[in-house]
Amino acid sequence: MNSRQQVKQIIVKKLKAVEQPVHIFQLLNDKLNKTSSMEEQRDEVKEIEKLQNCPSTSLGIQSLDLDRKLKELKDKERKQREDVTRNQRDAATADRLKKNLLKCCDEIQHLLSRQQRLSELMNNQRKKKDIF
Repeated sequence: MNSRQQVKQIIVKKLKAVEQPVHIFQLLNDKLNKTSSMEEQRDEVKEIEKLQNCPSTSLGIQSLDLDRKLKELKDKERKQREDVTRNQRDAATADRLKKNLLKCCDEIQHLLSRQQRLSELMNNQRKKKDIF
């Protein structure tokens, strides 16, 4: 009887190991997000090329516009953090709000990187003017 129980236990362990749930939709979303990241990279390259050909006045205007957008997103992030703390008891709502918060944080990081590139371009143009 011991050997039968051991065999049953081994079979159960193997079945459990094989039956790990696979989230098909998660895999599809990952694939789709990878293609969108490639498109974002292409857009960033086009944006950098466009910014390099812009005069300093338009770069200053774009910098102000990015500052405004960044301020709005930070306000949105603060409100979403408050919503998450307020709705912690409702798990589904809290998860949804956390996802929205992560998206907002990603947008903020994207804008910060754009702002950094823009400031570097502005500094490079100033250096070129100083040289000549």
